[in-house]
Amino acid sequence: MQILDRPTHPIKSALAMVTKPFMNKARPVNTLTIRPAHPNDAPIMHNLLKKLADSLGMGHLFTATVADITRNGFGHCPYYHTLLAEYNEQIIGIVTFMKSYSTFNGQPYLYIDSLYVEDIELGENLHVGQKLIAAVCQKAIEQQYSRVDLHVPDWNPHQALYENLDMQRTGHIPYQITEQAMRTLAESLNG
Repeated sequence: MQILDRPTHPIKSALAMVTKPFMNKARPVNTLTIRPAHPNDAPIMHNLLKKLADSLGMGHLFTATVADITRNGFGHCPYYHTLLAEYNEQIIGIVTFMKSYSTFNGQPYLYIDSLYVEDIELGENLHVGQKLIAAVCQKAIEQQYSRVDLHVPDWNPHQALYENLDMQRTGHIPYQITEQAMRTLAESLNG
């Protein structure tokens, strides 16, 4: 899919910009393209995800390898999917997302796990973050999912982006059970 290079604000306008890719190999200069990642993109995906972790002050928690990304992000039944933003044949943004399910409304939905834009100034001018989210929304519509969710830290400086896209705060507080706590809890069943 190709997303045209023009500013938009509401999500409906961003979705309207999603078009089919050019059939020829030559791309116009200064064009932003949103495309699915391929296994040979794993090294650049690793680099962008590491930069995201570093930008969040969580680089010390980033342990994924290129092999992990290749094994888990591609193949017959990948754990997650990735879209890349490419500008002038250079990858400048990434969004990873996965399927989930709500037992409350009995509907599947997509969950955005990671969203990162390499060059903040260029990304803001091209609305790359917005267009990556719009592309995930397009996937959700195509696959008849009920919504798109994501979690961001309350100190995230880009919250205005999400609010401009009409995303709603859920009021939920995310919790996480890490590996050691998970093992301890699981072992408590035996004792």
